[in-house]
Amino acid sequence: MSALTQFQIELIRGDIRQNGVELLDLEEDLLDHICCTMEEEDLKVLSFEELYQNIKKKICPNGYREIQEATNYLITQKYFKMKKSMNVLGTTGSALLLVGSIMKLLRLVASNEMLVLGAALIVFGYLPLMLILSLKQTDSAMGKFRNISGYAGANLVVIGIVLHVLHWSYGKELLIAGFLIFLIIFVPLFFRSVGKDAMMKVQPVTLSVLLIAIVSSLFAFSLRRPSTAYINSLLAINSNMEKAYDLKYDRLIKTRNAKSELSEVSSNTLNYIDELKRHLVSTVDEKSIDDKLNIYNIFIFDTQLNDILMYNNGSSPNGKKLENHVQKFVSTLQNQNPELMTILSNRDEGKTWLETHFMDKPLYGVYTTLTNFQLEIVSLEMEAINSK
Repeated sequence: MSALTQFQIELIRGDIRQNGVELLDLEEDLLDHICCTMEEEDLKVLSFEELYQNIKKKICPNGYREIQEATNYLITQKYFKMKKSMNVLGTTGSALLLVGSIMKLLRLVASNEMLVLGAALIVFGYLPLMLILSLKQTDSAMGKFRNISGYAGANLVVIGIVLHVLHWSYGKELLIAGFLIFLIIFVPLFFRSVGKDAMMKVQPVTLSVLLIAIVSSLFAFSLRRPSTAYINSLLAINSNMEKAYDLKYDRLIKTRNAKSELSEVSSNTLNYIDELKRHLVSTVDEKSIDDKLNIYNIFIFDTQLNDILMYNNGSSPNGKKLENHVQKFVSTLQNQNPELMTILSNRDEGKTWLETHFMDKPLYGVYTTLTNFQLEIVSLEMEAINSK
């Protein structure tokens, strides 16, 4: 076994390059394989040139170019498969986002699921494949950083738009961060690297970001947030309801002559509703200071609302305990005065009491329903007292 000299290794490298091998990785693999094979042979029996030619014919009888072409074919096939998958994912994801936004606008069932699925296909399928392909097409550090920044910005924009449309937390923050990355990092690097004719040489990553920006703009336009005046009017309605409840409750306290079973059950129910309202706001809006409705949390639609109101049987305030309090109040009221009628017992056909009053409602709907319950309880107790 004889080791090859550096000069001999470079001669082999030059022959590999001269005979059509263009890929650096393929060149290194061939060089390493040939050198290892030659070093296992005895250079004393054959000259370097004779040994090299013999091994070359064994490894690639039709020349190095054949290996290069076969490698190109495999790479091209893999590239086209990735590109085809990327196009399918991008088209499907964009279509789902568009359909989901229209369904959301029309208030159709499963619109949220459609939006989330479309965003997932773009974020976890289309954009990662786009980034992989774009990174393979550039060797410069600036080009790689440009494409990575475009990928990060596009991801944040898509996720932020969907979260904002669904009224989930941190949607606005992610959306702003995505646009800042896109405008401050990606766009300047893109124009700097491509030059004056940048818009005529739009890179694939740019196309993806522009596509997402268009879809995002469509979301923002078709699903834009209600006006501040409208939100304030809704908050005013709830505020007036709570003021009316406070006034009625003060009158009720003055009307009560002595503590009774009905007054005790009524007070327990009213206090529990207050506790449940604070718990709901603090759970879905961590930024709330006073656990009240405000301009930022009024339209929050969170699955935690359904969890608390219909599925949570733990120690925290929840819908099941509320139902028990209300049923106990209605039962006590009916025992005292069977003629009094109340909406508290109402339920839709085929639905439970909790589903009738709280299923799939935003925070505002749940909150005002609970305030309306308090008004009803106070009014019924006053009627019961006056009817004696």
